[in-house]
This record gives sequence, structure tokens and C-alpha cells, in this order.
Amino acid sequence: MEGDIASPSQVSAMAGALISSAADKDKNVQDTVITALTKLGRHQHAVVLGALRNYIVNTQKLDLNHRVILLRAMNSILKEVLANTEINITLARELIGMASEDMTKSKKPQPEWQSAASDVVVTLGTVFVNEVMEDLLKKLPAGILPHFFVVQTLGNLAVANAFKMVPYLNHLLTSFMPVLGLAKHDNMRWVFAKCLGQFAEAILEYVMNIDKAPDPSITRNTFSNEIFGAYNILYSVWILTKETKLRCAVVDALGKMTMLLSLEKLEEQASKLMSMLVSLYRRQPGDPYPITKAICDVITATSDAQCRALELNLEGLVTVLHGHICSGSNDGINPAATKNYNEVLRCFSILASQYSEVLVNFMLTRVDSKDERIRIGCLVILRHLINSSSIHIEERKDVIVIGLTKILIETSNKVKQNLTRLISAMASHGFLLQEGGDKFVEFIAKQCAYQASESATGGNGQIVEKETVNDVTLQAMCDNVLYLMTTTIDGMDTVLWPFLFEFLKTEEMTSAVGVICRCLSYIAKTKRENHAKDYLINFNETVNVPSSFAIFVRLLVLLSQPRQSRCLADYLLDLLVNLGPIIHHKLTELWDSMIPEIKKFLEDAVASGMWSQRGWEEQIFQLLSSSIEAVADEEWTCLLGVELANQWSLYNQMPQHKNFSFKCMGVLLRLSTNKEFVEVSLTSLFQSIKQSELAEREGAGICLGYAASSHLDLTLSKLSSYVKNQVMKKDSSFLSGFFKSDKAIQESEWLKGTAGLCCGYAAYYAPPELVPSRVDAVIVKLLLPMFKGIKDAGVKENLVYAVELVACAVHPNHMTNHPVHQAAPPSERQMPSKDKKKQALPSRGELLSHLQAYLKEDGLERPSSVKAAVLSAITELVKLDPLLNDADLFQLIKICSEYVIKLPDIPQNREEAAWPVPQKLLQEQCNVGLHSVLREIIVKCPTPNGLDSVFKHLHNWLTSEHAHERERGLRVASQVFDVYFDAFVVTKSNTSLNTMGVLMSRVIARCCDPVPDLRKDAVECVKQLLKIQNKYNGAKAGSNDDAIETLGNLAERLQSTEPNEMYQTMRDIAKVIMTKMPNELTYFVDGSLTTALMNCLLDPHPSCANGACLTLHHIFKTRGTGFGKQVNQIVETIQTTLKSVTDGTTRVGILKLMSLLTAHHLQATLNSLLSNPLPYTEQIVACWRALGSDDNLCEPVTEYLLNLLSKGLPYDEKHKGFMKKSKEFTRTATTQLIAASCALREVLEASSNDNGKDKVVKKNSKSGSIFQRTVAVCLIRVGSMRAVGPPPKVEVNPFRQAIDSLYCLIAATCGRDISQFFVEKMMWNNFESEDEEKFYEAISTFASGLARYKTTDVADIVTFLNPFISSVYVPQRVTVTAFFSQLIAESAGNNEILLEVIVNSIRGRLVDPSGVVRRLSIRGLANVVGSSPEQVERYGTSVLSAMMSGMDDKHDLDDSIALEAMTGLERFLTEVKNTNIHSIFVNLCLRIRPCFEKDNPDVRSTAIRLFGCLTRCGTGPSENAFVEQVHNNLIAILLHLNDDDQSVRKACKVTLQKVSHVLGSKAATEMFNKFLHEDAELHYGEFMNDLSKILVRDIPDKTNVYLMGCVSFFKSHWASIRSNAAMFTGFLMSNAPEDVQHTVTREQICAALIQLLKDSSPGVRAKSAEAMSVLHQY
Repeated sequence: MEGDIASPSQVSAMAGALISSAADKDKNVQDTVITALTKLGRHQHAVVLGALRNYIVNTQKLDLNHRVILLRAMNSILKEVLANTEINITLARELIGMASEDMTKSKKPQPEWQSAASDVVVTLGTVFVNEVMEDLLKKLPAGILPHFFVVQTLGNLAVANAFKMVPYLNHLLTSFMPVLGLAKHDNMRWVFAKCLGQFAEAILEYVMNIDKAPDPSITRNTFSNEIFGAYNILYSVWILTKETKLRCAVVDALGKMTMLLSLEKLEEQASKLMSMLVSLYRRQPGDPYPITKAICDVITATSDAQCRALELNLEGLVTVLHGHICSGSNDGINPAATKNYNEVLRCFSILASQYSEVLVNFMLTRVDSKDERIRIGCLVILRHLINSSSIHIEERKDVIVIGLTKILIETSNKVKQNLTRLISAMASHGFLLQEGGDKFVEFIAKQCAYQASESATGGNGQIVEKETVNDVTLQAMCDNVLYLMTTTIDGMDTVLWPFLFEFLKTEEMTSAVGVICRCLSYIAKTKRENHAKDYLINFNETVNVPSSFAIFVRLLVLLSQPRQSRCLADYLLDLLVNLGPIIHHKLTELWDSMIPEIKKFLEDAVASGMWSQRGWEEQIFQLLSSSIEAVADEEWTCLLGVELANQWSLYNQMPQHKNFSFKCMGVLLRLSTNKEFVEVSLTSLFQSIKQSELAEREGAGICLGYAASSHLDLTLSKLSSYVKNQVMKKDSSFLSGFFKSDKAIQESEWLKGTAGLCCGYAAYYAPPELVPSRVDAVIVKLLLPMFKGIKDAGVKENLVYAVELVACAVHPNHMTNHPVHQAAPPSERQMPSKDKKKQALPSRGELLSHLQAYLKEDGLERPSSVKAAVLSAITELVKLDPLLNDADLFQLIKICSEYVIKLPDIPQNREEAAWPVPQKLLQEQCNVGLHSVLREIIVKCPTPNGLDSVFKHLHNWLTSEHAHERERGLRVASQVFDVYFDAFVVTKSNTSLNTMGVLMSRVIARCCDPVPDLRKDAVECVKQLLKIQNKYNGAKAGSNDDAIETLGNLAERLQSTEPNEMYQTMRDIAKVIMTKMPNELTYFVDGSLTTALMNCLLDPHPSCANGACLTLHHIFKTRGTGFGKQVNQIVETIQTTLKSVTDGTTRVGILKLMSLLTAHHLQATLNSLLSNPLPYTEQIVACWRALGSDDNLCEPVTEYLLNLLSKGLPYDEKHKGFMKKSKEFTRTATTQLIAASCALREVLEASSNDNGKDKVVKKNSKSGSIFQRTVAVCLIRVGSMRAVGPPPKVEVNPFRQAIDSLYCLIAATCGRDISQFFVEKMMWNNFESEDEEKFYEAISTFASGLARYKTTDVADIVTFLNPFISSVYVPQRVTVTAFFSQLIAESAGNNEILLEVIVNSIRGRLVDPSGVVRRLSIRGLANVVGSSPEQVERYGTSVLSAMMSGMDDKHDLDDSIALEAMTGLERFLTEVKNTNIHSIFVNLCLRIRPCFEKDNPDVRSTAIRLFGCLTRCGTGPSENAFVEQVHNNLIAILLHLNDDDQSVRKACKVTLQKVSHVLGSKAATEMFNKFLHEDAELHYGEFMNDLSKILVRDIPDKTNVYLMGCVSFFKSHWASIRSNAAMFTGFLMSNAPEDVQHTVTREQICAALIQLLKDSSPGVRAKSAEAMSVLHQY
């Protein structure tokens, strides 16, 4: 055989083919071809490289792109080969010559081609440098300009192989020098400049690694003369070019060459070159990095050589470099800019070693420039110098500190940020320890105070860019810097202590107090623990440091708001505890014990989330009081007060702090005995109040109240004077009201608010024994004139609260719980005791009038604190004796209830940030206020009239359309009932509640309110009313009624959304009510509970109507027989109500009333419903469903409808058009059966919804099982109605309606499992599909479901269906045949009698005129395989005959019957004995094989699976034939293993596992079983590679057969199969042992692979190339 002798001939041919295909149009194919060539070249580099060379050299007019691809492939091969092996020197010379020739063939630059050739030369030069240089030197003729790419190649080679190229550089530089002047074009100059730079780079690398160099004698000076010659030309001529690319190359080369110049030349040229480089910045603004890099090289060269040649140009150089820092960026957004930025900073670092003084002076003279960027640049450079070159500027510290002082007034945040960074660096290196360092600390401290940007301009008014550094960022940065300076830098405490105290008493530094205190606390703690001598501060010597009094009160006031900044309080408390000995020596022990407890209180409050501002203030007040008591010095106390008053101006923009400061003053005044101090302090207080701030007004009032507790008369005197001179004076003029400005009016109101609060708190905190004589005489007299004309809400609230405080002060209970220094709201105090004598307030009526007026003025738009305050004050006034008269009481209740309950609800998503108090909280406060008012009224008047006086105002709110109004009304009613129950006493005049029935109906409806929480409130109201009724009935006080108490549990059950739970709960509630209510309230008469509940059916809230309906259910069920005369009226009412009610739940409840009524009048109801036209109206449908939902009504109704459907004709059939002989018919359903079917559907639907499974399963002696009959009738109805139209004027789709009926039947009778089964199998969707196969699949699914879940009913269903298999209607025959076919596969196989009936019926259909019926019959007979072995044996011959005849059906144009026959045969062969098919075995195999290549994937997959099934039969006489068939078909199955269709792939996996044992390879069998899992993902290429290794090893004699089988598929019409065949061919040939390789027809196979390279599919071409890549041994 040809090809027995191994030779590279096939590799050469394949390489040639790949080389020819390398320029494929498809990029992926190109890449694959290159990869293939590389792989071949790795093993046969001589052949492949030679082929590449020969193709390039010998091919005329080779496309340029093709040539480039081949050169790149050659370079790729060379890189791999040269790194691991050696190539023949002769081949290397040939390649060098070819590449060199290609590189220089064209005089016109063609970069892509010539660069590829140059790369080949450079790659070869890494090993064969002498040969390459020998060739290249020939291309350097003396005096003639060399080729562009020769120069470029030399430069690249120098970098790639520096150690071997440096010895050649002397000659190369000598050769270059004469021709440099001949380079006139920019591109030649560029390549020379780049090459010279690369030469210099190679020399520097050589010298730097001299220990590894072959010639240690070579130094930088070895090439200095030659380098200078080239340098001179580049500097003198080429650098002047306008071409940017050339200029960059020249600059880069000059910079590197400078480092090789001799010292003499360097001193001579450095200054001139630097000047030139600096001037180039202006000519190249886009990318300055090359110039900067060159400058850095020059600076490095001069620095290394200790040359001072740059002094003349230093100032200009520094100016330019500084400009780059000013305009550059180091943010990382622009990598090129960042790179240049860092290189400039590197230049400054190198310059600092020689010129630090010049650099520092330069920066300091420009640091206060008008240009922000210049200032920032100076700061950045100084910081860089301090961090990187601190040793060189150590002596310049004092100059830098003094020089930078002038920039500390900077306003730009950008500059501040950079200055802060510089100060941080200065602190780390000891600069701030110099004189003037405290100014930098002050700058940092000021930045810690958050302030808005003052201006968008620079420090001197120049417009700058928009700030990118905000105040918050800058503040956080400075906070960290200051604290790190304090804690990490040694010696900084000498600068910071006690200097930082100066910032505590300045208003603008308030926001920085936190970090300042943190730093001071750290220093104080350290000094106190170390007993430092400078710990105690001499405040007399440190003039600028605040006094100890100032520090104490400042920190105390700032402590008042810890929630504004969590850590602030910790820092302040830590500082206080460490300042104890400094503030006063007597406070040390006290503060050491108290302050940790205060911190613990704060931590616990924060951790628990239960914050109390009043509790926190009490802690601070206790610290202040205890401190005053510990010092026990009146003068010290007065000095504290004086300092406290002096600091009030610090809090003009901090009202909460000022409020607390006023309270602290109140504590001091209460503890002080110095009346002069008290009087002066109160005067200062009134002068310091910012009247527009509510918090300050409140704080002033509390301060005055505290003072009144010890100095009442003095305080009232000052207050009266204040009111007279300040408050009322502005309102005294008659004409002032006409001429006052809005601002003046507002200020006047604020003054009244302050005075009112002072009056209230003075009364509240006054000594109890003095209150009666002072309130009416002084306080109320001052207060009353202030109410008139107030518009400000805050002032109104102040005056109302003052009234509340006065009312509390005159109440008897106030005497027993007099506050000392707390401002507790009256709502938190103990309730008044009834047995104590109450004091009257003569002016109560007038005060109430003012309060009601305020309530009206506040309006109904939203809840407000004014409303809450008014209601709270009214409550306190109502408590006082005597009781209000009826008119006043009516007006009071009406106004209070309307202005609270009618308030709008607060939406969940409403933005509340604009309001000072969340709206929900305000609403709750108003609700509580209303409850309190009504509670006090009921307590004052516990009679039916009193209850009516309240409830008549609540009645309308209970039926409001707004949920929040109903909720408020119910809760108020519940509380009113509760209070009334506790308060009233049964007397002769108070024996009953006449309106109990009406009240009860109202709250019963609310038991099903849409809001679940309201249901609970309604039940509570029912409970309270029943308790009241019980009490009227004589129940003993305190006794519990078990029935009533059960309502509590029922209320919880009402929260459920389950209808059954709701029904049961309301029924239980109705039972309880009926047992407690009088009988006359349940009669069906006007005014009764029943009538009222019927009216509630039209309640605007459906759920409430449903609640009334549920209660009526109980009444109808127990009293329904008594409504005989009112049936027509009730039915009419129910139908009318159904038309008006849209809520589903309520409609169900009303229909339940219909069912309860129909139970006594069945016949009339059915006749009425069936006479209605189609389609049924919504009300008729609802009635049918109601009947179907009833257990007692469902069976007779269903029986009647089945009888009607089983006797009627399914449809009328007429010829289309006018010709009676037309073969097309129109089918129209009969009206009578549609009406019955619609009714049955609604009954079944109701059964399904009501889970009424047993309703249609009950037996009837006349008609057998209703369920089986219904199944049969519905199924036949579905099959008959397909493609059937409705009768005239009936808008009902018969087919859809029939499916709905069947669906409802299943839902009603078969349970969840079978329904879920049908849904999972998509039966219902398949029924409605236009695809007939989907319809047949649906019938099969239906049969499967019945057989699995209704096994006992199948026989009866078959009995009902069997007559229809011979029906004259084709749809009925198809339906029954499909149903029977599936039954055979299910449980019918286990029932011999049933199976015989079905099989006999189906066999009769094998010759049916309908092809569908024949196909379904074959499917059914094939299903016999699932029966018992006896049945399979019994029917085996007839089934096999049917399958074979099905495969020969002449009318099977679409192969559907053949597919069905093969599918059945596949199943049947698993049970048939081998001897049964030996006679047809070979014939069967031959008939299957063509099906492998059918276009239909189902046919392909079925045929492949069927071939696998023949394994069982391929034994005995058929064994040899089967083995031969397996080998013949193996390649086809393996290639289809990667078929485009998933089902075919799965079939191949299964079949391969089945036939693997006959291949004669145990390893192949194991591999198939391991990897060919049906659903597993298969890595096809890897699998086929591994399999090929096994096949060529274990079955070598079949290798050529397999290969030729693959070649035969090279012409397959599927691209994927062609690709698979090419790939497998490569695997088989590459993995074949050497002895097997000689047996294959390699020439034919390789030629076929080569031919595939021309395939139309890119994927095939790529796979062909990939296959060739592994055939290197051929």
C-alpha cells in the first residue's frame, strides 16, 4: 500500500494547503490556520518553515495581507522553536535572507508587511545574532542612506539582545555617522533617533549588568565620542522639527545619550540641552511626558556626575516644572497626565539634592499667588520635598514656617485641602515646633468647624473653578489630622496645651468643639496620669485662655444635645472628668464618680433606643447642682451665673442650647440666696431672649418658673414689669394696630408668647400655699389680655400651654405632687383624686372660649400641636368644678370631635421633613386629647343623657367613607362605652337604653370593617354594649358573663381573611347577641335588629355589608320557615340587591340567603333559571353556582342536566355553499344542549370552588354512577365540538364551553392531585391548541390521569365510551381511539377483560378511512408492551404485524405513521424473543440505516434508538451480522453524537452504550458508560480524542474502515457533521500507533482534508485546519 514508508510528504502537502488558506476571509479560520501551522511547525519546524519560505519566495503576486499572515506565522513558530530547540544553521540563513529580502524589497514604506519581516529577523537575531548582523551589515553600504527597516531592526535587536549587540555598536555608530546628515525625511530621522535611543538603552543595560556581561571592559565612556557625534546632529538639526512623533523620538534619544557623555561634554551641553528641552514644552502641549523624561535623564546625569551645569537655567527650569504641577493632575483619571505629573515630582526630588535653597525660596515667593493653581502647585511640591528630601531642607524649617504663614487666610477648599496635607507633613517632620507653628494648628482647628464656602473666588478675588472639595470632606480630613497630630507626634502637646482652649469660647468654632475636646481630653488625661508640671493652668498668666468658669459652663451647655453628634458628649464628658482639678479642687472626687455614671446613662439610652431628653437634662442639672453644693461658695455660684449670661450670645443660632442655658440659669437662681444676683439675672434673661425662637421662649419661662419656686414675689414683680413695659406697651396705642408693620405685629405676638409661658410656669412652680392668692389676682389677670389677635401657631401653643399650667396649678391634686425643678408635662402627672376638695377657677368660661376659638382657627387641614395643646388644656379645665351647662357642653363636644375626627389621614409616603413634628405623632396627640375631654365629660355626667350627648356626635363618623374617621369614631365610642359602664348606676330614672338595637346594628356592621384593626374595636364596642345591657338587666357589679367574655377570642378570629373563619366567627357573635338581646329586637319589622341589618346590606363598605349578611344567615337559617309569605318579596329584594352590590364576598353572602330560601322551594327556582336566554346574565350564573355549591341541591340538578345531554344530538351538519354534493360541511351546535351544558358547567364550577368533590360522585339507581357518566359525556362533548359553530343569535363558543365543563368536572370531583397532573402536562392548553397533535396529546393525558387517579372508574367510563368508537362522527371515533390507546399503556394492561375489549375495538380501526385513526390505533397496539408478559405474548404477533405494515403504509406522505411504527417497534423489541425476528433482522437493519440521515430530527433520533434496541436481538444466528452492522454504523452514530438536535444527541448516547459491548474494546465500553449520560453535558472534542486513542489501540484493524467512514461524511449536507468528521479524522490519524499509520490510506485522507479547506462553511474549514495541525507525523 502506498504510504507505508514514513515521510514528511503529507505534512508538506498539508502545510502547503494551510499556507494557501492562511488568508481566509473568516478571521476565526485565519487564527485556526495560524495555530495549525504553529503546531505543525513545533514538531516539523524544518518542513513547515521551509514550506513557508518557499511559498513566500516562489509565489508570484502573493497578496500582501496573505504575506503578512505567513510572516507572522513564521515568527510565531520561531519564537516557540528557538526557546526550546535548535534549528539548522542553513535553514536559519535562508530564513534570514528571505525575511531580510522581504523587509527591504520595497523602497516604499509598507509598515505592516515590512514590520512582520523585521520581527522575523529580530527573533532570529536572539540566537543567530552573528548571521543576522552579517546580513544586515551588507545592507549598510558606506555613504548611502540605509533602508528604513534595517535601521529599525538594528534598534529592536539591540534591545532584544543587548549583551551580544553592544560589541557591534561601535561599528554601527561609525557607519551611521556619515549618513545621518543624508536623512532628510522625517520618517528616516525618526527611525535613526529611535535606533540611537535604543543603542543608548542597550549600553546602559550592559553597563548596569556588567557582572553578567561577556566583556567587562566596556564602560559608559567607551562609546562617548561616537554617541556625542550622533548627539550633536540630533541636537543641532533634528530637534528643530515640527513633526511631534520625530521630536519625541529625538528628545527621548537625547535624554538617554546624555547619560553616556563624558563629564566635559556634559558640562558643555547640559545647560544648552536643558534650555532647548524647556522651550519644547510650548511646542508640544499634548503629551509632555517624553520631554519631562528627557529632562529627568539630564538632571540625573548631572546629579550623578556632580556637575553644576544647570545653575544658569535653574530658575527657568523650576518655573516650567512648577507650571506642570500647577496644571497637571494626579487623580488617576488620565494615565498619561498622571505619569507626567509623577515624573515632574521626581525631577524636583533630584534637584533638591543640589538646589534645595533655590527650590524653597521659589515656592515660598509664589505660594500667595492670585492664581489658585499656582498656590496648589507650590504646596504640593513643598509637601513632596518634605516627605522625600527632608534631609536636604532640614536647615530651612524656620524659613518654610514663616513663609507659609501668609497663606493661612486661604478661602479656597482646594487650596485648604493641599495646605492641610502639607501641614500634616510639616508636623511629622517637626516643623510646627518652630516659632509660629501654633498658627498652623489654628488653621487646622478652624477647618474643623463646618462652614459653608464663603465665595466661589480665590483668596484675592480671582474666579476659580467650581469647588470639588466640599466643606464636609475638608472638615473630616482636618479632624483626623488634628487628632493624629495630638496622639502620634511627639512634642506636639507643647504646642496644643493649653492653646486649644482658646477655641472653646468662640461662636464660629462651635462645630469644631468635638475634635478639640477629644484632643484636649487626651492631653489632659496623659498629663494628669503622668503628673506633668504644666497640667494645672494658671489662668492669670494665660490671658487668652478662657477662665475655669467659662470652660465649665461652656462644656455644660454643649452637653445638652448629645444626639446631634453621638461622640460629642463622650468627648465633652471625658474632658470634664480630666479637668476636675483645674476647674476647682473640690470637684475632683465628685466628678470622678458622677461623670462615669452620666456616660453609663448615655450609653444605655443609646443602646436601648429609649432616649429621653428630659432624663438627660436631669443628669446635667444634677451634676450642676451637686457641683454647686460641693463647692458651697455663693460667690463661686454667682460667678458661674455671670459667665453663663455672658455666653448667651454664643447661642444666638443654637436655640436648643440657649434653651438649656436658660434652664441652667434657673437652677442657679433657685439655689442662690443673693436677691441682687437674681434680679440682675432676670433682667439679663429678658434682654437675651430671641423672641422668634420657640425654644428660647420656653427656656425663659422655665427659668423664671425655677426662680419663682424660691423667689415668687420678686419673680412676679419682674414679670409684671416686663408685661407692662414690653408686652402690653406695644398694643396700648389705639392707632398702633393700623400702622404696625407685619414684622412689628409678629414681634408683639412673640413677646406675648414669652410672657404667657412665664405666667404659666410661675404658677406651676410657685409654692402651693401661695398659688390661690396669686393666680387670679396676678397671673390670670396678666394672661387674659394676651389671647386676642394671635396668628402665630407657636405663640398660640405657648398661651394654651400656659392655661393648662394654670389649671393644673389650681387643681387640688397639684398640692400633693409639687415639682421642684422639673418641667414635666401635666399629662405625666398623677390623676386628680375625687375625694379631695377642688378649687374653682372663676375665669374658666372665658379661657374655654379662647381655647375653642383657637381650635376653629387651626382648621381641618392637618393635625397640629396647637390642637393637641388646646385639647389637653380643655381636659384640665373640664376637671374643675362646677360642671358645664348643657349648651356649653354641646358646643364643646361638637367642636372638639369635629376638629379631631375629621382631620385628614396622613399618607404613608408623605414627606414629613418640612414639619417640626411627625404628623402621625400629632394626630395621636389630638386623639388622646379628644378621648380625655370626653372621658371627663362622662365621668362628670354618667347618665343615658350624658351618653347620648356624646354619642350623637359620634354616630355619623361610624359610617364615614374614610377609614381613619371610622377608626377614630369607633375608638372614641369604645372608650365612651367603657367609661359609661364604669360610671353609671341603675336607678328608677335610668332603667334601659332605648336605642340599644340601633347602636348594636351599627357596631355589628363594623365587625367586618375593611380595616382589620377596626373589627377588633367594633367587637369591643359590642362587648361593652352587652355589658351595659347586662348591668341594666340586674347583673351584679364586678360579675363576669362567660358568653360576653368569649367575644374577646372572637375578635382575634375576625382578623383572619379566610371566609369560613369569618362566617363561623360572625355566626358565633350572632349567637351571643341573640342570647342577650330582647326578643322583640329580632322581628322582621321596622326598627328591629333584623330590619336594620337588611338595610346594612347596602352599606357603602362591602365588608361591613358582609358582616350584616353573615348575621342574617343565622336568622334566616333558624327563622327561615316563618318567611313563607314574604318569599317573593325577599327574592325580589335579593335580586335587586345583587344588581347593586359589586363586592364578591357580599354577593356570595346574599346568594347564600337565596340558597337557604331555595331549599324550601326547589322546583320553581329551577324552572325559572332554565328559561333564561343564552348567554346567562351575571345574576343567573350566580344563582346556578349557588345551587351547585349546596350539598343538598347539587345532585338532583346534575342528574337532570346529564339526562338532557345524553339524549340530544351534538350538532347539525350542512353542506357548505349551495351544492349538496360538496365534501365540506358546516357544523352548528344545538341550542338545547348548549343551554344544558352551560348550566352543568356552572354547577360544576360551583362544586370546584366549594371543594364539593362528593356532590357529583353520589350514586343514583336509575342512571348508574353520575361521575362516570359525566366524564364520558363531557369528553365526547369536547371531541364533538371541535370546529363546531354556535347556533344563530347565541354568542357562546361550543368548543370552549365544552372544555370549560370538563375542566369544572375535574376540579369538582377528582381532587388536587389529578388536577395538578393535568396542569403539569399542559392538558388544557393542548385541548385548545390549533395543532391536532396537541389535541390528541390532551386526550391521552386525560386518559392517563383517570387511569392513575381514578382506577376503579375506568371500566365504567370505557363502557360509556365504547359505542362511540364506531360512531358516524369522525371526531368521536378519533376521541375514543386516542383515549383507548392511552388506556392500554396505563392500568388497562392489568385487566384482561378490559384489555381484550379495548384491543378488539382498536384492531377494528387499523383499516379506518381516517389516517389519524390508523396512526392512533398503531400507537395503542404498541402500548400493549406495558401489559403483563402473558398479554404481550398473546398479542405479540398481531402487534408486530401492525408495526411492519405501518412502516409500509403507502399513504404515509409525512412519515408520521412510519415514525409511530418505529417508536412502537422500539418499545416492543424489548419484550420479543430473539428468534422471533431473526428472519427479518438484516432487512430491519438495512431499513433503519437510511433514516439516520433524514431531515426530520425525530425520525433520526427514533431510528438511532431503534438500532440500539436491536442489541437484544443481535445474538445467536444474528450475532455476526449485528457486529458487522455496528462497525458499519459506528461512525455515523459518533458523528451524530454532536448533532444540531438535542434529541438526536441523546439517542446516540443511549445507543452507543447499548452496542459498545460488541466492539471488542472494554475500555471503549467503560468510556461510553462513564461519559455518555443522557442529560450530561459532553465535551465532544475531548471525548472524541480520547475515544480515538482507544479505538486505534484496541481495534487497529478497523482504523482504516473508520477513517474512510469519516471521509464519506465529508460531503454531508450538514456543516456540523462535516466538521465532526474532519475533527475525528484528525484524532484517529494522530493517535494511531506507528504500525497502524502504515495501514491507512493517508494520501486519500489527507487529500480529502485538504479539499475541506475549500468548504463553504467557515466552521468546517477551521476544523479541517485543526485536524491537520495534529498530523505532524505524516
